[in-house]
Amino acid sequence: MASDPVVKDRLQLRMHGIRSMKADSIIELKERLDMSDVSNTKFRRALESLHYNPGPIHVNRPHTGHMQHRPYHVAYVA
Repeated sequence: MASDPVVKDRLQLRMHGIRSMKADSIIELKERLDMSDVSNTKFRRALESLHYNPGPIHVNRPHTGHMQHRPYHVAYVA
């Protein structure tokens, strides 16, 4: 399923102003971007779309050991 273009545009605008941020979870990332009203699925799809199609947003989740916490590092690179 494709990402929601409205959510995608909103996320891109928010990240453009911030440039780079770290968060422990997708929920914390949404809260820090003032997008708590968006579902986790729509937010994740928009984030992936902006990252993979080569987009202006880079998402990094460092590899950790089994069952360890993997924080998000999101940067606007365009």
